[in-house]
Amino acid sequence: MPAAHIRADLPYRDIARVLAREQAGALPVVEAEDHVVGVVSESDLLAKVAFEASGHRPGPIGRLRERRLHGKAGARPPPA
Repeated sequence: MPAAHIRADLPYRDIARVLAREQAGALPVVEAEDHVVGVVSESDLLAKVAFEASGHRPGPIGRLRERRLHGKAGARPPPA
């Protein structure tokens, strides 16, 4: 039986359903050739929802927070 995984192009609501069905906190993300390209977790999904609900936050601290949430929501690693 193949291990549970998430396709890279799956919408985040569907990802949440797969995580719940598999009772997993995180799963590998695979691309079309089934190569693992990352991991998606419940925390990533929460960050995406928070980013979408955050609205605009003016000021340098708000912009920094938005950049951090946007990076996490896009499943990209933080800048070095």
